Amino acid sequence: AAPGLVQQLQEVAGRRAITQELPGQKQGFIDHAVVRRLRIGRIRAVGQAPGLPESGPTADPRTGATDQPGVYAGGDAVRGPSTIIEAVADARRVAAAICDALSIPFRAPPLPPLEDLPARAARARAARAERHGAQEPARLPLSARKGFSVVTATFDEAQARAEAARCLQCQLVCDKCVDVCPNRANQSIAVRPLDADAPAFDLVTGAPAPSERVCIAQSRQIVHVIDLCNECGNCATFCVYDGRPSADKLRLALTLDTFAAAEGSALCATSDGLRGKEPGGAWTLRSAGNGFLYADDCMEIALSRDLEVTDARVTHRGSGSRSAASALRAAAAYQSLRESPLWSLVEAAKGDTE
Repeated sequence: AAPGLVQQLQEVAGRRAITQELPGQKQGFIDHAVVRRLRIGRIRAVGQAPGLPESGPTADPRTGATDQPGVYAGGDAVRGPSTIIEAVADARRVAAAICDALSIPFRAPPLPPLEDLPARAARARAARAERHGAQEPARLPLSARKGFSVVTATFDEAQARAEAARCLQCQLVCDKCVDVCPNRANQSIAVRPLDADAPAFDLVTGAPAPSERVCIAQSRQIVHVIDLCNECGNCATFCVYDGRPSADKLRLALTLDTFAAAEGSALCATSDGLRGKEPGGAWTLRSAGNGFLYADDCMEIALSRDLEVTDARVTHRGSGSRSAASALRAAAAYQSLRESPLWSLVEAAKGDTE
């Protein structure tokens, strides 16, 4: 590690260059810090690390590692102009990769359990109906800005609390694609959490294979009603997760004609369950006694109402292996749909799904 830390502020958009040596810093893992600032469409390096090109480093998107040993990069330096959220995400991936390289356990800080989720989600929705401007920090007058005086002050406690209250609570309930859809084709429904082992079988021999873990952690999921969509693209444009809800989420067809014409994955209600299709094939789920019976082109799987696999068998031999994960997800979707207000729309259209 370097014996000192050099801070360099290179001239950017006409600003004066300042170089300051800070001696006496303790040695550590970080030799150089590379800061990139965006001004008027130009990106310049501040404190260029040895071996990195002026145009910016190329980094592994999973770890942030560059082709220089021990050098990691992320944020605007790699992506170009992007958001602070993406920069923070890059920093987290880099931190995890560095810990892995140093054989140090990477532990995310423990978060307090969220209680009374329905009430919290309701308050978050109500807060979104109101518009509150951002808090403005105190700034030093131009006449008083000399030397290294602090120009922009930090928030006091009251300002910090007021600014934090503007958070949209996306971790509780996002629903941005619901809000921006002009046809209400995207609907949010409550989902029972699921964490279960899905038994798997070798399709060549029919023997058991390593199981697959199925986890549905989010208590709310988006259902896209294909019949109501006019493919405007709003949900993809405004998605805060850079997703395409009309293609990525649970896709529900209200009629058989819509189901048959739908590209990609889709499902449709039947008189006693669901039928669905994926790029890999079609499947059916029907109520059977005290549970469900799932069938696809290679397997039949029986599940209890508590979504436990009670029986599974290979009906047609094939290649590779297959688990009961699709059956568990299908049964969870069916239960959640039946318990949601959206089911009334499904019931109204059932005459076209038989």
